[in-house]
Amino acid sequence: MDILVSSNFERLLWYLAYESAKGPETARRVVAGAAVNGWMGRMKSDGRVEVPVDVLELARRDFMAERISDDQTLETIQDYYLGDGEHSYIADPHTAVGLAAARIIARNNPPSTVQVILSTAHPAKFAEAVNHALYASVKFDFEKDVQPKEFKGLLQKPKRVIDVEAPSVDLVKKVIEEKAVDESSNGTATGSV
Repeated sequence: MDILVSSNFERLLWYLAYESAKGPETARRVVAGAAVNGWMGRMKSDGRVEVPVDVLELARRDFMAERISDDQTLETIQDYYLGDGEHSYIADPHTAVGLAAARIIARNNPPSTVQVILSTAHPAKFAEAVNHALYASVKFDFEKDVQPKEFKGLLQKPKRVIDVEAPSVDLVKKVIEEKAVDESSNGTATGSV
C-alpha cells in the first residue's frame, strides 16, 4: 500500500509505547507521547521508524506481516472473483493484499486459527486495477458488477480545479465562500461546495 504515514499506525505506536512504559498512568502517557513524537519525527526526516525491542515484541504479539507483489494482488482479485463457482467477491487492490497475505500466513498456523480480513475500500475506487485483473473474465462487466450508479458518467463530467494561493485555512474558507456565492447567484449551486 502506498500510505507512509497512517494515523492508525501512529495510534498503534502510542498504545505500544504506553504499554511498555513504566510508572503511574499519567507518566506512561507522557512517555508514550514523547516516544511517538520522536519516532514520527524521524520517520518524516529519514523515511523509517525504529522502535525499541520491547515495543517491537509487543507488536509481534498481535501482528504479522507479509509482502505481496502487484502480480500476486491481481491474481488474488481474479481468484476471489472466480470464487468456487458458487461464491464470487470483487476485491479492491488493498483488500486483495490482505487476502493474499492471510493465505500465506495461514500456511504457518494451525487449521483452528481464525483469520478476519476486513475490506478496506470499494473496488470502484480502483477501477483501473480491478479492470486489469478481471478484463479476461467472460462474465465480468465493470459497470454492472462494480460501479455504483452514482459513479456513472463521472469521468465524462468537466473537472474543476480551484487553486488556493497558499496553504491557509483562512484562504481555503474564503475560496469556498466565494465559490458558493458565485454558484448560488448564477443558479449552478448543487447544495455542496
